[in-house]
Amino acid sequence: MATVTAQNPLITRSISDTIYDYALSSAYRGAFVYDPSFALYRTPDVWEVVRNDIGFSASFDRYCNNVTKPWHVEPPKSSKNRAKKSGNDRASRESFDMDQRLAGIVEDGIGQIFDFDTSRWVLSETAFLGRKYGYIEGERRIIGLDGTDEMEWIVPTFIKDIDRRRFRWVPVTTTTANPSSGDFHVEAKTSRYTKLSFFNSISGRWEDVSPEFRTSLIEYIWYNTEDRVGYGRGWMEPIYFGHYMKTGAIQKVADGLDRWAKGIWVVKLDGLRNASTTKTNDDLLAGAKTMIQTMRSDNIAVMENVDDINVIESTGTGHEMGMSFVDYWDNAVERLVNGSTRPAGLGGQKTGARAQSDTEEDTSEAHYQPARDRMDAVLNRDLVGWFLSQPINKQNLMKLGLEKAKRPIYHTRQEKKQTIADVVQSASLFLDRGLPLEEQELYERCGGWSVPAPDSKTVQPSMAGGTPMDMMPGGKYFEREKKEEQDKKQRGNER
Repeated sequence: MATVTAQNPLITRSISDTIYDYALSSAYRGAFVYDPSFALYRTPDVWEVVRNDIGFSASFDRYCNNVTKPWHVEPPKSSKNRAKKSGNDRASRESFDMDQRLAGIVEDGIGQIFDFDTSRWVLSETAFLGRKYGYIEGERRIIGLDGTDEMEWIVPTFIKDIDRRRFRWVPVTTTTANPSSGDFHVEAKTSRYTKLSFFNSISGRWEDVSPEFRTSLIEYIWYNTEDRVGYGRGWMEPIYFGHYMKTGAIQKVADGLDRWAKGIWVVKLDGLRNASTTKTNDDLLAGAKTMIQTMRSDNIAVMENVDDINVIESTGTGHEMGMSFVDYWDNAVERLVNGSTRPAGLGGQKTGARAQSDTEEDTSEAHYQPARDRMDAVLNRDLVGWFLSQPINKQNLMKLGLEKAKRPIYHTRQEKKQTIADVVQSASLFLDRGLPLEEQELYERCGGWSVPAPDSKTVQPSMAGGTPMDMMPGGKYFEREKKEEQDKKQRGNER
């Protein structure tokens, strides 16, 4: 039995910090900064390899679908809070109206992007890759944004994905003279920074990213710590080990399928008979093995009546062990990516599946929200900043009197799956307390309906003063008509 003895901590001489310090310094001394990803070091195209796995790819898609939720642009929270506290103060109300109007213009401008949801879906893969880049394509359009008069705006029209491997960081070292001496050789100060370089596929050369290019670039880096030297750390690092172990197990299971399906053949030969004058019994045994393997392949067995063949069926233990090992890595990746396994139909016990699924669904929703917030911050910095930085757009905002409006915030809504009855019940609590709700949002939450236009043919509530919400299950008119119908039926039965 091994024993553990106490050791004076002062005797330990760890040099891990020294190794890290020198490694960090050397990382910025080359022609460019290398990506420290271990997964890329082992398999250069690891993302394509891992994404071809059916189970892992399903987890990736589920994550991207949950992160890419409906979005909107709203005034900053400080503007909302000031408007609430001021009450009927005219100046504060006008300031909030300006902020809200600017948010509507920016939201309408971003809404001009073709297939924006797919662009955000692709951008959400940053969680796996560590970093993603997108180029904002724009054009001049004469358009009225958010109900304003038609004006010439520069609006984004498409976000083009650019592979992260076309960008790399290049170290730049500068040496400045000491101001007091004016001599570069005496007390000179050396500084180092990095600049982003882009591979031009047309010229076939690496080029510095220009300020204009940088303004139109969306850069999303995940877990950007010092030791990742600007390349981020995505979930691809731990997933690579899971994929390596899973593929090894699948290969062993595939190799064993043939043996498990055909069972184990136990062949008894007459050991007393002579082989021949030229063959020994060992040669006879080797020939019998070859013949038996041929028989197994052809599913036909021919033997003498003195010989005996017994086929032992496999218990399936080896297959179960292999598949349990595969399921372990599927569940591990699902938990890492989506927070839980039950909503995906993986793992867990069969008892209480409905309740456990609802509980883990709430856990997953809380798991996705930080990722949404990270991507919102990137789009708010790069996409909203791009729209507001265009010279023509600045002039238009000045004409509209919005030059002093506060910068709006891009935000992704956190939505929990609700039935129509749940929506009606929640809305009733607000309305009963005199709290107003947005009509369009209420219609959307009740099944994606739209607010009727003034000239649209509509189905009116059966009672005066009612709303479509009152006619839904749980609404006051719905329940009242239901009770009247039951009373009428009961009176008919009494007669």
